[in-house]
Amino acid sequence: MCADLISLFPSPTWVFRTSTSRLPTRLRRDVNNRSRLRGGARRRNPSPQNQSLQLRNGSLCPRSRLMCFRRQRKARLSSTVSKLRWPRHVIEIEKWSLQKMKPLPDISNEFRQMRIPLPKVDEAHRAINRLVDSRLAALNDNRPTRAEAGCVTIFAPSHAGKTTIMSWYVEKFLGGNYNVKETKVAVITLNGESSQSAFLPQVLKGLGDPLPFLGKPPQMLDRLHGLIAKHPIHLIMFDESNNLRMRNANDKDATRTHNTLRGFAKHNGCPIVVLGTNEAKARIGSDGQICSIDFPVLLTPLQLNNPKDAAVLVRYCSELGIKLKEHGLFERRSNFVVGNTLACLVETAGGLPGRISRVVERAAYLARDEGANCVDVRHLEAATDLYAIPHGFVTLNPFTRDREARERAKTKRARRSA
Repeated sequence: MCADLISLFPSPTWVFRTSTSRLPTRLRRDVNNRSRLRGGARRRNPSPQNQSLQLRNGSLCPRSRLMCFRRQRKARLSSTVSKLRWPRHVIEIEKWSLQKMKPLPDISNEFRQMRIPLPKVDEAHRAINRLVDSRLAALNDNRPTRAEAGCVTIFAPSHAGKTTIMSWYVEKFLGGNYNVKETKVAVITLNGESSQSAFLPQVLKGLGDPLPFLGKPPQMLDRLHGLIAKHPIHLIMFDESNNLRMRNANDKDATRTHNTLRGFAKHNGCPIVVLGTNEAKARIGSDGQICSIDFPVLLTPLQLNNPKDAAVLVRYCSELGIKLKEHGLFERRSNFVVGNTLACLVETAGGLPGRISRVVERAAYLARDEGANCVDVRHLEAATDLYAIPHGFVTLNPFTRDREARERAKTKRARRSA
């Protein structure tokens, strides 16, 4: 290859000018020796910044010629590229192609990370903080009377935002730390087992017990009280409490479970927070003593005919459309308050902000599959048919009804103008 490149030069009097400071040490020494032996002319006072060598009559070795040829070709290529002026639309298409190559964020994961302030969320957090403050005051009180703790209950239909309230509390006031030994707060999600022998190990595990399944229920209960008093625990939060059974005189096991739950607040003085569906409301409400210490937070549906609720819904849906763009799900902001979109969306979700997010989440999947740059009313209409109606949120599709009404009105105007 070197011989081929050397044959490309037009004459033996070709002048090569290169900087020896950029050559390897052995090669630079070889070039200098060849220059002295063959009468190559060097500068008398070369500067350290631009030490150069001028050789004539092909005095450079093939390797040096090859390097010089590559350097000259690179310089010509750089000057040619710098003279190009790409059209604006070509640059924009290239940027769009690079963005498309990046993996898009997961829709479900980003929706779980979205946080939009609501009055009911602040109300629930204030109620929980009052329990913690009372617990701390009781622990610092040296009087012999044992203080009885309170309870906060949050009952609402499924997908209403109950778990988001609990997760947001942990992020906001505990720094996202689920370490019960550091935060003194235990977060427990109850599973399908509702017997006392299954309920106690779940609580022990949430409190950090290394062997939660060791021992019989009386021994587990004794360790449980010891852990609450040892740390001491400031708060215990129970999610999915609808898995508990109804308190019944004929069901002794369910009665023992309810007694254990109530004993956290009455016996240990540790406040509790109970979250669940309306089914859990009936089950927890079957224990009158828990109801006597309860501070309920009611997640009632919002109505557009109420000015305060309407302001909350407009702000929530507006920020939800902005969040879709901020989290990188779509290129453009989605507008859910234009026309009758807000009214149809509230009717579909039953006035619950949590369900509004669920419907928009399903619509976001449809919009992404279509390749759209935002979520519009067409995707919301399809999401209502695929998700809201099968789950019993609504019986008829409000978006379809509104679209058909607009089409009929448009046809009627066309007939009148004709």
